[in-house]
Amino acid sequence: VGRVTPNKCQHDLIRLYGCYKRYVNPKSRLILVGKYDGFEQYLWECQKLVNRLRLGDVIFTGRVNHDELMAYYRLADIFVSMSEHEGFGVPLVESMIHRLPVLAFSAAAVPFTMGSAGVLFDKKDRLPELAELAGLVITDHRLRTDILINQDRRLDYFKPNAIQNSWEKCLSQLLN
Repeated sequence: VGRVTPNKCQHDLIRLYGCYKRYVNPKSRLILVGKYDGFEQYLWECQKLVNRLRLGDVIFTGRVNHDELMAYYRLADIFVSMSEHEGFGVPLVESMIHRLPVLAFSAAAVPFTMGSAGVLFDKKDRLPELAELAGLVITDHRLRTDILINQDRRLDYFKPNAIQNSWEKCLSQLLN
């Protein structure tokens, strides 16, 4: 979920999906939700990669409305982010709210947003292992439950009262 742009690294996600489909679950699909206005060349390169890897089950939705976005979250089994630039990572939090286990590249603001929740990784050069890990997160009930429990705890950090308390503490320190 998010803009289809080079810094969001959908090309890496497609490569990871290629390993997942080939070695873990051949009956899977990848849905990339997000607008690509102004990045049509990158979209075209991603589509060429899909064709070169012979992946028939990759869907680029383009811009979607709120109800469609919610439907895609409900449809998903896992949220994977390979993004190398996140100012905050709203889709990470949205995924936690929808009780989707998150597997994310640990870059930019992702470690802050995730805290100790989800599964973070710091190298993209082991795609077969990441594909296996994604498969375990989806199919291993105990692992999935543990991840979701930790993500639920992390969501408490983003509740209005917690944010207000943090803001007041920050302001108090600045004023003192």
